[in-house]
Amino acid sequence: MKYQSAIRKQLLIALLSFFTFQVIAQRKLTLSKGVEDISISPGGDQIAASIFGKIWLIPLEGGSAKQLTFGFGWDSFPAWSEDGLFLAYSHQSPQGSSLLVYNTQTGNIRDVYSAQTHFIGQIQFHSGKKKIFFLGDAGQYTSHLWSVPIQGGTATQHTFGKSRHEWSFALSKSGDEVLLPQGKYGVSDLYMKSIEKDSVVRLTRTELIDERDVAWNQTNDTYVFVERENGVDHISIREANGSSKRISSSPYSKKKISIHPNGKFAVLLDQRQLFRLDLTTGKRSPISFKVEFNLPERAKPELVVRNVNVFDAVGETLQKDMMVEIRGGRISAILKDSDVDFKGLKVIDGQGKTLIPGLMDNHFHFWHYMTFWGNSFILPKGVTSIRDVGAEISQSMNLKEAMAHGILDGPTIYTTGPLIDGEQGYHPMVDVPMTDPNAVEPLVKSLKAQGADALKAYFMLDSAMMKPLADAARKHNLPLTGHIGVKIGWRAAAEAGINGFSHIRIWRDMLPLEDQPNGNDESLESGVYPVQRMQADWSKIDMSDPKIASLLDFLAENNVAMDPTVGIQQVGNNVKENTDFEQYYDAKLSFEKAKQFVKMAYDRGVLILAGTDSGNLHSEMQHYSDAGIPNHAVIKSATINGAKWLGRENEFGTIEVGKRADLVLIDGNPLENMKDIEKVSLVIKEGRIVFKLD
Repeated sequence: MKYQSAIRKQLLIALLSFFTFQVIAQRKLTLSKGVEDISISPGGDQIAASIFGKIWLIPLEGGSAKQLTFGFGWDSFPAWSEDGLFLAYSHQSPQGSSLLVYNTQTGNIRDVYSAQTHFIGQIQFHSGKKKIFFLGDAGQYTSHLWSVPIQGGTATQHTFGKSRHEWSFALSKSGDEVLLPQGKYGVSDLYMKSIEKDSVVRLTRTELIDERDVAWNQTNDTYVFVERENGVDHISIREANGSSKRISSSPYSKKKISIHPNGKFAVLLDQRQLFRLDLTTGKRSPISFKVEFNLPERAKPELVVRNVNVFDAVGETLQKDMMVEIRGGRISAILKDSDVDFKGLKVIDGQGKTLIPGLMDNHFHFWHYMTFWGNSFILPKGVTSIRDVGAEISQSMNLKEAMAHGILDGPTIYTTGPLIDGEQGYHPMVDVPMTDPNAVEPLVKSLKAQGADALKAYFMLDSAMMKPLADAARKHNLPLTGHIGVKIGWRAAAEAGINGFSHIRIWRDMLPLEDQPNGNDESLESGVYPVQRMQADWSKIDMSDPKIASLLDFLAENNVAMDPTVGIQQVGNNVKENTDFEQYYDAKLSFEKAKQFVKMAYDRGVLILAGTDSGNLHSEMQHYSDAGIPNHAVIKSATINGAKWLGRENEFGTIEVGKRADLVLIDGNPLENMKDIEKVSLVIKEGRIVFKLD
């Protein structure tokens, strides 16, 4: 209870800091990128944009932006009313997702609708219908069109379909029709839906193309939309007569289009920057801007932690009665504890507790901004770094930079960007389906340029694509992990040059083909087959089979790591309620075999990266300890090992002079009892205290 109370207090302090920042010391932060969503004003002279979680107004020709929204939360998807008097936007906070309307004349903000079951995405006014339309995102697979009266009230759902999604839409001038792409998994087609008649007409029929953002040019009744194919985004125009032409092509990124009222050009969002796009020639020119945040001044990253027992994650034992000096956010000295005068530095008395490096969750997903708020207590758990192994690249970079700049409090993010998947893909929110080996290297080059720290292959990627992907990753100095085991086995992927594996999916290496889920018939969909999705049939795998030892030896010899995410394979009531006796007990056995596999991997020298896919890193570490891995090695799996895999071991992951000062004070000794890892009393990130248990 004391720990939970401290977390609640920490959140309250964060809330107060946002609401009172104008009366405390401030610092200015000037940025020139980071745009997430856009909307041109009805007058055509301004662009409403979401930039690092706040709504800004940018002159059409560029220049200094004006901030419209403030306070705690993340604001996105701005949309103008037809008369330009109001600006709607989506607001995310720990309380959920809300549709707010800003009055541009009075500055007042009104809450029109609060979502209970979904995240509010793209928004569009229709004053004639006296409604605001929006997309309700209910998860990785499902997103549908809704509307709510402008004055507020009950929302109406207009599109449906299990595991079907629309990520964008555009209303006709009359408001009677809506243009939107709908699909399942990683492909989609354009449809024209009559809202009044509740009917639909299909406009495109594709097999491998994902139709993304759409816009309706009201001046000449044409549609502008983004098509994604093999990691390339094509901007296309569909004429009123049904013919289509592509006017622009560029590598994958989050793209948004907002058409100017004159219909001749649009504002294009590409790689978090703005461009003016000629709708006839496809020529683009940059729109330069700058935003200036006023943020609370941060404490100096300089202090001393004394009277502690240090586990530095270099050796295997504690160094007792130590003190650690921090200057400039880096560890500047590690000394035997004494009464040295540190010349004005703040001194923290560790009271004989254990000091370890900041923890790293090597398998995490910020699927969208609501995921951040749902995991806002990650720092108090001692997690100061995460490896985000699958996210839309622009969103991931915005969160990464927001935390780096101190706009948000959170861990240091190392991102893989999107899931590089096979035909049709499996996670439409964040994947890029790839089937052409020649298209792989340009995609990898683009992801590197956009800020990716690593890459991730996904399980529908064909075996013929793995080597080109691994070669491109190596060329651009990006380590490559993979959630695979369906289209290609672990040994084959390791031979092709992959650097790591996520989860434990060794079906392809160990089971006959007839016992393997192939992903083409929903056999990997957890809502349909929960045991197969998370466990496969480990019950059929003989742990004494020499092929397991041979595989693990091969991984160790070739420096191929794994983040096994054992915790998500632990069976719970959801499995019990959706399976029969045999499946349930097979799943329980599979969990035990998964832990045994991880211990075997450790014993044979495979680098283990502690990762969760759920956020519960303490539990994951306990599973490793229960499996028989020594506790010092368990802590290393959640500290230095992730840094090593990234090639950043000189930057963080251990308590050594010169390293980033990410530190966790534990009220106990996790080297003796791993359950003590939960007793976090102090967290320091880059030399600043970010959590303290009073």
